[in-house]
Amino acid sequence: MDRERCIEIARSEALKLAMERGDVIGVFICGSMADDKPITYADVDLRVIVDSEFKPPTTYVLVEGVPLEWVYVLKSRYEHLEDVLNAPFLALELAKAIILYDPTGFLEELKMDVLTAYRHRVHVIARAQKLLNAAKKMYENARQNFESGQELSPWDLRCVIFWTGETPPLLLNETPNHRKMLVNLKNIAQRLDCPTLYPMGLETLGAEDITAEEAVGFLVDTLDSIDYVNAVGQVRHFHLSNEKREYWESGIRELIDEGYYRESVWPMLTIISSSELLIRQIETLESESYEERCQRFLDRLGFINPLDLERKLNLAAEWMQQTEQLIERYEVEPKQTISLN
Repeated sequence: MDRERCIEIARSEALKLAMERGDVIGVFICGSMADDKPITYADVDLRVIVDSEFKPPTTYVLVEGVPLEWVYVLKSRYEHLEDVLNAPFLALELAKAIILYDPTGFLEELKMDVLTAYRHRVHVIARAQKLLNAAKKMYENARQNFESGQELSPWDLRCVIFWTGETPPLLLNETPNHRKMLVNLKNIAQRLDCPTLYPMGLETLGAEDITAEEAVGFLVDTLDSIDYVNAVGQVRHFHLSNEKREYWESGIRELIDEGYYRESVWPMLTIISSSELLIRQIETLESESYEERCQRFLDRLGFINPLDLERKLNLAAEWMQQTEQLIERYEVEPKQTISLN
């Protein structure tokens, strides 16, 4: 991708949005497009700061072939520096931000303040602990539902996996990359001298023995589920939008082609755990076929059978415990023993 072209298109669209809405006080690019690492295909992650009481929903659009993901954030979240520094992702996004719109200089000043302090150990620990605590809280809810015989939401377990898997990168001041989470975790776990975090994450997902052939077949089912919910007008989340379909397909195929077919299951879970719930609400013969395909995927990963679910919950608990121990080790070890990005 032409990074400079993507940035200029995003800048132009940011100015248009600011003129249209009237409550936009800042827009910046974060994520892989704001990084200095090579990229093949990525969307442009945008943060839109609005002076409002209500947060607009995330939107995803294509402009001249460039995918733009607009995530709105209330100004109140940025008003206290300490809160920004301790939030799991806010400070890391700002540290590498490409500022597109900042009429009052609010963003530039905040970015400078963040850059002076975000690497301090107290803030690094706070960010990691907050994200892991969110995973633990979601896990406890899931465990209670399971033990009381209620249906366990694949999306809830997906959140447990996501937040646990993105905690170790925070100790190295790495921003999240959803699609490549498990690929990155493998490298980061080695750098943190805790290599077992990666296989534990893969096993908690249920993808430790997925084959390349299975991954390709599941990708077809995944993309078809996106097409179906769009065809029947049931899209309620930007993950399932037609505009984001190309991003998913290109990115997941890239993972499979590079030999990361087990890791490619992770972004597919995000899609299927969103689309499956919607498809179940559509009462047609056609929807039954799509539901069966989603269920087959979830069953293969251990999200359906009670015995598989119990094992998955136990694995998740062990994975979170080891991640907690990593944070505790980071608190007491000399700085030089953990490489900082």
